[in-house]
Order: sequence, then structure tokens, then C-alpha cells
Amino acid sequence: NVIFEQTTEGLHIQIIDQKGKPMFHSGRAEMIGTTNTLLKSLGTSLAALNNPIILSGHTDAVPFADSAKYDNWDLSSDRANATRRVFETSGVSRDRIMRVSGMADTQLLLPKKPTDPSNRRISIMVQYQTPTRATLAPTPMKKTVIENQNAPAQEPGLRNIDVPLEDVMLAAEAPEQTAVPIGDQVFLNLRSALR
Repeated sequence: NVIFEQTTEGLHIQIIDQKGKPMFHSGRAEMIGTTNTLLKSLGTSLAALNNPIILSGHTDAVPFADSAKYDNWDLSSDRANATRRVFETSGVSRDRIMRVSGMADTQLLLPKKPTDPSNRRISIMVQYQTPTRATLAPTPMKKTVIENQNAPAQEPGLRNIDVPLEDVMLAAEAPEQTAVPIGDQVFLNLRSALR
């Protein structure tokens, strides 16, 4: 079961366990064969993009019998890392993966059903790209005049001012950066790769 959602941060892809069709072997980070195939296809499609990626593993609220040695935090982290490894072997550049985290059962998909298998999932955020300064249109900079308080003004109408350094840095404002959305074709290609 795969959910695609366009968010303000990027394209959110969730691969979700279904009852009787788990993605991983119970209590382990070892993938079932079909999950590995699915993630390889997705990884190959994502390799063609340049967008940063954030991976998160999620579990249900069923505790481990001996949670002193290994618990849902460990399991969700290990599953997110297993996903990262598949993506990297599928061509996703290591430097594009910005974060890999285990969320345990802190962000349940179905909060009213904490033990439901659908809470076990891998979350992939394909972040929008931010244009570089070179690609942005130039914007006029604010000019701040800083003069020595003890020096005489050089031109009529100018006065000596004393401005804190942090205010000077804020005066040279950079143009506002906007995110570049993921195009519809990319979304369709990713969806097709998962069929």
C-alpha cells in the first residue's frame, strides 16, 4: 500500500504495512522480497532526480517482549536505514539523503488504533529544491552607511551614525528563496515505477 501526498515541504511517499502483507520480517529490519523489489524500483526512479530525501521508519505500538535490549525505536531506525541502503544501491546519491530517523510509534497513522499494522511504515519525503542564488533574479540591496562617530561628515546632509554589526548584516538582505515544486510528470513516473 503506497500513499503519495504533495505537502508544503515536498512529495511525501508512505509505504505501509497491510494485515497479512508485512514489508519486513516481524521484529526485524530484514525486508520481505516484494518490499525490496518495490524500494529498488522507487530508488531507481528517485535516482533520476536531484531533490534531497528524508527517510523515516515507523512502528505500531506493540512493545517488544524484552524492550530493555531492543525496542520500537531501534526497529524503526534499522528499517529506515535498510531503506537507505536499498536506495543507495539503486543509484540514489548518498549526499542527497539528508536524514534517516526512527520514529517508533510517536507518529501513528491511525492514532485510534495504535496496534494496527498500517502504523508500520516507511516514510520518504522528497523535498522541493531551493533555487541557488545564481538562478534567482538580482534584487537591489539596501545600503547602510557606517561612519566613524568621531570623523566629520564628508558630504552635506550625511551624519555620522553608529550601527551595531548585526544590523549591518541584516541590511544586506538576500532575495527570498522559494521552493521549486516537483512536476506532475515526476510524480507520474514515480507512481508508475511502483506499479
